Amino acid sequence: MERFKNFWYHYKFRTIFFAILTVIIAVGIYSCATKEEYDMQILFYTSKNLPSSVSHSMEQTIEDIFLKNGKELNVCVRDFSYDPYSKDGEGKTNNIAALSVEMKNKSSFIFISDKFRFEEISNNKKQQGMFLKDNSVFDKYNNTAFSMSNTKFENDLIKKIEENGTTIAKMPEYYISVINCDDKNNEEYKKALELIKMIKTEG
Repeated sequence: MERFKNFWYHYKFRTIFFAILTVIIAVGIYSCATKEEYDMQILFYTSKNLPSSVSHSMEQTIEDIFLKNGKELNVCVRDFSYDPYSKDGEGKTNNIAALSVEMKNKSSFIFISDKFRFEEISNNKKQQGMFLKDNSVFDKYNNTAFSMSNTKFENDLIKKIEENGTTIAKMPEYYISVINCDDKNNEEYKKALELIKMIKTEG
């Protein structure tokens, strides 16, 4: 006992430091080991703060489209939406910064937005050429997007939202686009184009 007291007296701060460090490392390893892997990520940016059930329903709807076409994917919708009239300035700044990084990194290529946010991005000179221009697929915003209103995708999404316990009085008009990629053989980019074509084909 005396020996322990002596050790504790001389090494207590060092012992506490290494104990905390061990816990931090253990938590980090556990987080990495249990982190969910996604086959596809969607950037979702609207002018309304929506319940998480909406983005979750969108994930399920997109997964169902791929499944119908013989592919099983784990989809993640990254929601950067915020109310432009919100007084939470820090929250808005964080969302804008995070979205900007994601778009520059080009690790995700599907971009879904409402009219307000799509025009905000499209009219930003720094974002010129950000979206794929293709008049064979897109018919809005200078052939860089199409509206998902009155499509099978929107109908399926509304059903999923209701199944997940949320009611939306009026579905916003969402626009979908593809972020440009220099490497046309990029697998994520090819999946994005595939999803666009499947949504258009379903009508």
